[in-house]
Amino acid sequence: IFIPTAFSPNNDGLNDTWNLPGIEEYAQAEVALYNRWGEEVFRSQAGYLLPFDGRYQGKVLRGNLLPSRTQRFHESHLTYFAALYGIHGALAAERVTWALSVVGLSDRATDVVKTYSGGMQRRLNIAAGLVHKPELLVLDEPTVGVDPQSRNYIFETVRTLRASGMTVIYTSHYMEEVEALCDRVAIMDGGAIAALGTIPELVAKYAGKGIEIEIVGDVDAAETAAKAHATVTREHGVLRIEPTAGLAPVIAAIEATGVTIARIESRQASLETAFLALTGKALRDVA
Repeated sequence: IFIPTAFSPNNDGLNDTWNLPGIEEYAQAEVALYNRWGEEVFRSQAGYLLPFDGRYQGKVLRGNLLPSRTQRFHESHLTYFAALYGIHGALAAERVTWALSVVGLSDRATDVVKTYSGGMQRRLNIAAGLVHKPELLVLDEPTVGVDPQSRNYIFETVRTLRASGMTVIYTSHYMEEVEALCDRVAIMDGGAIAALGTIPELVAKYAGKGIEIEIVGDVDAAETAAKAHATVTREHGVLRIEPTAGLAPVIAAIEATGVTIARIESRQASLETAFLALTGKALRDVA
């Protein structure tokens, strides 16, 4: 059992992934996973974390309305979500009690939703996605806008679910979350998967250690000179260098070309450096 994750520059592909036609009609969803030979290895109804940001207030699901913030999101409403999956009666009551306990809201189950913090609302979403005990749970940026205590509790909830045998797909823009929770990582760029693997695999393949040198002047000449003494990659005016025999010969060779070295920075191999190596450092502003 593992927790894969997906993350990308400024929602570059993540939102489109989860906004595919039908993905929000998650009560009907059944997910099948296949291996590289096309053989089915997993099939289950999925749980999907609905964003509690107003977009779903009054949204119709099978002819019923989701509760608004002025209604009580207690056992009766979680029973409604259970009913979407055909769970009724005593089993529904058992599942509701379990879901509330998992997200730490048993003592607030009858409170009005508008009195909840942002973190509590996110945990309610998780409870709604859990009440039918799916084998696969999709959590789309579950910690956005939550307080540190709720964020930590969501982390512990995810770990508990993983330990129970549930597979969790977790999307995030926060490297520390990915490193703390996830077993396999998909880095998305331009709506496509740029890299996939465990964190150590991605760091080893894409991050690399070494030095970043920012050049002002003839970058081509500086790059050519540096290659005589180091392994060099380049992004615009920045050279990423892994010296073969110390840094001093590299610096001397670059300075001999007449360029100005504006910045020298040591790079430590990490998931973040792997991510930036794959996606670049340019801002991805979207409307």
